[in-house]
Amino acid sequence: MQKFKQTLATIVLAPVLIYQGRKVSQSIIRLPEAAGDRSGIVNPSENIKEPKRLLILGDSSAAGVGAKQQQQALTGQILSHIDNSQAIRWQLIAESGATTLKAHEMLVDQIKPETYFDVAVLALGVNDVKSNITLNQWLNHQAELVEYLTSQLQCKQIIISALPPMGSFTAWPQPLRWWLGNWADLMQFALEQQFSSKAEVDWVKMPPQEDQSFLAEDGFHPSPKSYTVWGALVAKLISDFFK
Repeated sequence: MQKFKQTLATIVLAPVLIYQGRKVSQSIIRLPEAAGDRSGIVNPSENIKEPKRLLILGDSSAAGVGAKQQQQALTGQILSHIDNSQAIRWQLIAESGATTLKAHEMLVDQIKPETYFDVAVLALGVNDVKSNITLNQWLNHQAELVEYLTSQLQCKQIIISALPPMGSFTAWPQPLRWWLGNWADLMQFALEQQFSSKAEVDWVKMPPQEDQSFLAEDGFHPSPKSYTVWGALVAKLISDFFK
């Protein structure tokens, strides 16, 4: 029923949604990706021959848009909240505008087949919501990415960041904001259903955003405050998994 309502709203509102989408694309503030290293090792120890391996893969939110430095962004906050007794070799692969399919392609291009990761953190989906992708295509792209991570890169834990509350993004006017929020909720529900039986998949869901301080100045990307909360939630799952 929800999918039918969304389809009907799309048909009825199509001219308005297209117009508003183009206007936002032309007027939205363009923020850069966070500066800083995209790979390294934390908590090195002579007693640990091989650190655990962590991959962060995603779009502009994974790249840290909305923060000036990677230390303030998702990767930096994950690493700063992880138990300091754990040595971790980490790598960030992220690009503004990346869809799930694009992120998969970046992963294949940049990671050698013999490389492995213990844990992968995914921050993807907003650009899929904004595109004209179908629900089945979205689910297939996500499934193919998870399969590649587990079979090819030997990931034992995959932490998927749930789609953010796009209906609260102030960068978009109504009814575009409402439409994107509903579509994101529908896609998120379907994705959770698809992975409900996969023991290696964990979810991170941001708590309700109390005010606009959780958004960057563009009204779209996370702010450093949001990255701090998000990173701490992810770090807790990683630390528990590595115990």
